[in-house]
Amino acid sequence: PVLFCRLLSSEDSQAIDYAAMVVYNCILHQPDCGGALCSTNEGKAVLLNVLGSCRENESDWLLLLGQYLVCSKLFPNLYHQLQAHVDSRLTLLELVAATMPEGTSAGQQMAVAQRLDTSFSTDNLMFLAEEFERRHDCLRFAHEHLPSTPVDLADVSDLSLVSVCIESMCVY
Repeated sequence: PVLFCRLLSSEDSQAIDYAAMVVYNCILHQPDCGGALCSTNEGKAVLLNVLGSCRENESDWLLLLGQYLVCSKLFPNLYHQLQAHVDSRLTLLELVAATMPEGTSAGQQMAVAQRLDTSFSTDNLMFLAEEFERRHDCLRFAHEHLPSTPVDLADVSDLSLVSVCIESMCVY
């Protein structure tokens, strides 16, 4: 994991590409590897470096890896693991938004999701909707009952960034 972290945070775009390619193929062909990335500190460090590299570099392998992470069953666990890492969580949500075809209705998006493994799943969409609904209730309570309490900006950023996802859920 230390080597992958070093390569993914490198200035060398080719090293980043190769590291992303290896991580992607490991996760794709070894399902336990993805779980280990989400459940260990070393794995979390690799994922943070992947998401950091996604923000700063244009790489097909990083995009493929990011799409896999948001479209897989790992997504809810990964999302919770990133609670203290706002930039990485926002990058993850931007990857979610990128998996949603633009200009399509929620019904069309779900039809695409059922046909392709690279589409955001209904389960992941439901997870996000429930997560934002829970946060929305907390923010509303804080605003209505404790007006002097500062609102967590990470919650507000998350809510505004994935409004598309929440709108999609209104149909279901």
